[in-house]
Amino acid sequence: MALREEPKVIRPMSNFCGTAVVCRYSLPSHLIGGSFETIRNAFHRAMALTVVEHPMLQVGILNENSAVPSWIELENVDLGLHISWQEIKASDDYESSLKHEIRSQLDTWFTNVETKPGWRASILWPEGNIQSLDVIFCWNHTNFDGVGGKILHQTLLRNLNDSKTDHEPDLEGNVLHLRSTADRFPPSPEALIKIPISWGFALSTIWKELRPPILVSNDPTQANWAPIRQEPYQTEFRT
Repeated sequence: MALREEPKVIRPMSNFCGTAVVCRYSLPSHLIGGSFETIRNAFHRAMALTVVEHPMLQVGILNENSAVPSWIELENVDLGLHISWQEIKASDDYESSLKHEIRSQLDTWFTNVETKPGWRASILWPEGNIQSLDVIFCWNHTNFDGVGGKILHQTLLRNLNDSKTDHEPDLEGNVLHLRSTADRFPPSPEALIKIPISWGFALSTIWKELRPPILVSNDPTQANWAPIRQEPYQTEFRT
């Protein structure tokens, strides 16, 4: 697997739809020249093993826009809804098509988060004999961060290279049936470490929130020199 060069992107404020890590996977010799169905089945199985290993890939979010959102365990994940496959025609520029798909993934909101986990994978390859796959793994930043995306790719690579497992995933077609992960679910940060709040910090915060506007001086961090445009919701590649 070779990590792709990280693109430099500029994003409008308040339009953080998704986060993505893109990796290129070279197929092992026994899959090169094989049918698309064989390659897809091998990938789906490896992804199923990856999902089973990481509880954050198995949960939805209740009351996402409220002050008290919470995680909810899901009974199954339909890989057919979360993994898409695209063969790029030889007449199309492959790198341009890949960038277009990365942009599309980054700019697409996650919906139905109560019933679907906040991740998806888009897989592309050039037309012809499949030698490698570009895997765009995109996730809802609420679920985990960039390090989590890296760990996902590392786990997926391990499961692709080593198909041995003590517990075969409960995969029925494209539907992965899940078991409870309550005993393995990551604890909240405040359960791991005490986060002290000093009186000085508390009083300073209260003062900043409640002080009269007449006593507020200009904040140098506020950009008043240009309007902030919230649309269109589109990632821009800059090199």
